[in-house]
Parts: sequence; structure tokens; C-alpha cells
Amino acid sequence: MVTPAGLGSQLMETYIYRKQGIRMSNALSILAMYTIVYQIVLIIYGLLSIIIKHQMISDIGYISFGSGAISIWLLIGIGFGFNIITIGFVFLLSYWEPFYKFIKGPIYSLLHKVHLMHDLEASRARLDSSKLNFRNNLKNLLKHVKTLLLVALTFFIYITISYSVPYICGLAVGNTSSTANYWDSVLLSNVHQMATCVIPIPGSAGVSELVFYNLFYKSNFYSSEEITRASLLLWRTLMFVIPLIIAMTYTIIYRPRKRPFKDEDNQNQDIEVQG
Repeated sequence: MVTPAGLGSQLMETYIYRKQGIRMSNALSILAMYTIVYQIVLIIYGLLSIIIKHQMISDIGYISFGSGAISIWLLIGIGFGFNIITIGFVFLLSYWEPFYKFIKGPIYSLLHKVHLMHDLEASRARLDSSKLNFRNNLKNLLKHVKTLLLVALTFFIYITISYSVPYICGLAVGNTSSTANYWDSVLLSNVHQMATCVIPIPGSAGVSELVFYNLFYKSNFYSSEEITRASLLLWRTLMFVIPLIIAMTYTIIYRPRKRPFKDEDNQNQDIEVQG
């Protein structure tokens, strides 16, 4: 989804799950499990990138924009913290009772007063259901360590392949830099992700390109400014424009095969995944 830091995509994904006949509470648990495993892999990748490329990152120093500049370490710190908070929030909500009561009480009441939540009691009941379902599904996930490791490995492979695209783009436009290699592309791309993941602009448009240019040009990954710009254009087309067109097309033509549950919001029963 083309949203800041991917936020907001969960609403559409939950909607699709519901159209497929999956209860809302189970859909939220599926997305929570997905997010947790994916974020853990990102955090591990982030740690590796910082440890292995800390000197290169320090040499880059600042991301320049117009007449200003911002520390690359500051951006990385904010992004890295965001990835940790994403996981922490879910666990706090599910296992720390004072935090859960705070969200369910004052926060939900405030949302109801400003008319962002229609049925307060029904929303609280769904939150109770989602909390219980998340705990059950997490317990079930931890019982199947092999499956958990397989999912994590799948994410690791996916991230590695997607982060290698700048290297491939460089080859396509004739990059001759002797310092460019496959794993530099992967690690610098992870630094790019950490530096741009919290930018409050759909797709981090503009900022993403700026950070990419500073990272890959200042690190001498590309042999010239022209090669950097050409690679940037190709990378953005492959990683943003084409996926956006495909996703938009699929969303328009997609029709679920299963009918949704009737009056699901008023049902308090949940489907528990059997161990």
C-alpha cells in the first residue's frame, strides 16, 4: 500500500480478509503475526546494517536538501525506533493490562466523543475479542517453531532480493564503480528503509529519492552522478510505479470467491487456530 510507513494498508487488507469470509478478529491476528515476524526480520537486518556499515554511514554524515541538511544517524534512529515501537505496541496492548485499559477506556472514549468511533461498546467488545485471539494465535505460532522459522526465512529472502535492486539497476545503466557490490546494495537499502519509513508522505515521495541519492552517491556505490540519477529513476520505477499500477489494477478487478459472514460484527465467537 502507498501509505506513510505502510500505515493504513492494514485497513484494506482486513477488508479483503473479511470479504473472503474470515472474521475480523482473526484477520487482525493474522496481520499482527505478519507484522511482528516481518518487523523482527527488519530489526535484525537493521542491526547488521548499522554494525557492518557504521563507518560508511558516518562518512555520509548528512542528508542534504536545498539549503538544509539532517543527520543520517538521526533519521536511522527514528526509523529503527519506529520498527521497535510497532512490535512493542502490539505486545503492550495484549499483555500489559494497565496499557490495555488505558486504550480501551480513555482513548476509545475520546475517539467516540470526536465521532471517529460509532459504537463504543461494540468496539470495546471487538478489542477484547482481538486481544484474546491474538494471544491464542501467538501461543499457537510459538508452538510451531519450524513454521515460524520458515516464515522468517521467507521474509529474509524477500527483503534480500528487493534490497538488491539498486545493484541490478547499476548494472543495467553501466555502473563501473569498483566499490559497488551486491551486499552493499542490500545493506544500504536497509539503511534507506530505516531513514524513510516514518516520513508522513504517501510512498515517501520526494524524500525517498533524496535519501537514495545521498546514500548511494556519497558512498561511491555508483561511479558518477549521471549513473546515480539513472539508477534512481530505474529503481523508483521498478519498486514504486510498477507495483502501484499492478496493485491498482488488481484492486479494481479483484472479486472474492467466498461470501462474508452475515452480521459478523455482532457475533462474539472467534475461530481459534488449533495447535
